[in-house]
Amino acid sequence: MDILKTVEGKYKDEPLGALIQLVPGVGGAVDSYISLKLNQMREERLRVFFDALSKGKEHLTKEVIESNDFLHCYFSTLPAVLRSRRKEKITLFSRLLLSAAENTDFASSDKYEIYNSILDDLSFYEIQILSIFDRHFTDLIKDKTYSVDVEIKALEESVKLTYETLGIDECMLKASLLRIERTGCYGSRAVLSPKNNLMLNSILSVFQGKLTDVYYDLKKYVKNEEGNFC
Repeated sequence: MDILKTVEGKYKDEPLGALIQLVPGVGGAVDSYISLKLNQMREERLRVFFDALSKGKEHLTKEVIESNDFLHCYFSTLPAVLRSRRKEKITLFSRLLLSAAENTDFASSDKYEIYNSILDDLSFYEIQILSIFDRHFTDLIKDKTYSVDVEIKALEESVKLTYETLGIDECMLKASLLRIERTGCYGSRAVLSPKNNLMLNSILSVFQGKLTDVYYDLKKYVKNEEGNFC
């Protein structure tokens, strides 16, 4: 930490010095205002988390809480909660943990860590996109004979609704969908090349993709009372 000590000394009389004090290992007295704000942020995030957990407290028995599998899930989830700024996202973590309390097979599987990691990786902005796609897509294909054309039409309407709801442009939505795709919750569709109509020379269109089985399985563990992802 010699390098950090040098940096700390350089900026100790500036506001930046207070931030340097927050780096683990630097030590010293942390600026009281920043320390207070940091504690307030943590307190509020934990309050939201535990308030949401309390809604399923009938599943949080002494036996469950003391089990190794549940404790592993809890300590895997807590850092993600403290990193999350939005209350809505914190609530998703609480629902995921409650699912582990209700389902011991889920708690003991690697799936919990995978889904906890996916939630941690998704921004709330991206969670909103998934939720809009899910709701609108489901409404459009409900009670209709399945076909690729119906599915593509549903995606087109979902994209349009996302533009209107979140106020983003095509470039930003495309970038967001590509990032979501890396979590496994959304997948691009192979589109035939217009030049030669050969799948071997196909391109991937992010706007003609679909929500994946991973997304729907994750949703099963975090859905709200109305059955929605968010």
